[in-house]
Amino acid sequence: MHGTYFLSRRRFLQAGLGAACGAFFPGVCLAAHAMDPAEQARRAAEFGAMRDGVARLLAPGLGRAAAREAADDSAARFEELLPALPYIGGAANRNQENLIQAAWLIALTKAVKAKGFTADVAGRVLYDLCARDLASRPASDLLLKG
Repeated sequence: MHGTYFLSRRRFLQAGLGAACGAFFPGVCLAAHAMDPAEQARRAAEFGAMRDGVARLLAPGLGRAAAREAADDSAARFEELLPALPYIGGAANRNQENLIQAAWLIALTKAVKAKGFTADVAGRVLYDLCARDLASRPASDLLLKG
């Protein structure tokens, strides 16, 4: 008889493997630590440099003044998120950039939602910013990034 089970075999094995890894390798699981203040300042400046691009991309939907306010608000929100972001290896770990970009998206989403728009708008802005960044890079850099 085939019924629905509360816990599938797959979920049971995933949970067991996760628990075993956590028990045997706790140092690895807890190895991330907070970014140092210099790294936080560099990341804040990096996001701040995108403010004009964010405002330009938001302007058609929000209007110029509201787009500038949303861009400034997103930068402030990103700076609030920075102390909570772990440092997981910087350039040595390519996932560090993904983590930073996820925080960018959170900051943008909160800023555009405060203006009454959906998260789709923030996602499109981040997508367009990343597409422009990739288009401006030489092919050799793109190959290195994977």
